[in-house]
Amino acid sequence: MRGEEVNVKYMNRKPLRPFVPMCLVVAVGFLYLMSREVLVLELEDRDRPQTMRIAVRPSEQFSLSYVHSVYDAPVTEDFQVEDRRIVLTAVRTRSYGVMKDYGIAEGPEVHPLHVPLGSFVLMVGPGAGQELIVRHRHIFLSKLGNRGDRVQLRIVPMPFGSYLLSTRSGKRR
Repeated sequence: MRGEEVNVKYMNRKPLRPFVPMCLVVAVGFLYLMSREVLVLELEDRDRPQTMRIAVRPSEQFSLSYVHSVYDAPVTEDFQVEDRRIVLTAVRTRSYGVMKDYGIAEGPEVHPLHVPLGSFVLMVGPGAGQELIVRHRHIFLSKLGNRGDRVQLRIVPMPFGSYLLSTRSGKRR
C-alpha cells in the first residue's frame, strides 16, 4: 500500500519540460540586453584611478557651469552628444572677456556655436565651482578629483552589462 501511495504522488507531478524552454528564452533575452551597446559619458580623473560613467542618449544635451578663473565671471557651456562625440553647442555668459576667449563679439548672453570636440580635458578648480548637469543630475567635479587634477570627458560606447558592472563597482577604472 505504501508503494502505491508513492507512485501516485510521482504520477500526479507535472513534468518540468515547459519550464526549461522558458528559462532558455529568459537567458537569451538577458544576454542580448547585457550585450547591447549604450553610449556613456565618461569622466576620467587622469591623475588618480577614478572614473565616473553616465549613460547618455545619442543626442543627449548636458551643461558645464563654472566661474571663469581669469575674469571671475559665471559661464555655462552647453554640449550635445553627436555621432559618438561631444559637441559644444552654446556658451552662456555676460562677460565680454569670456566672449573674447571664444571669439565671440559682444552681444546676447547666449551664444550658439557648433564646435566638435570629441573629448576634452579640464582641470578641477577650487571648491564646488565646476558643475556638470546631465538631465537633472548635478555632479561637482570636486567630488571626482582634487584641485588641479585633470578630468577627461568623452563619449564611450560599451556593452550595457559592462556599464552596469562599472557603475556598481564604484569610481574605479
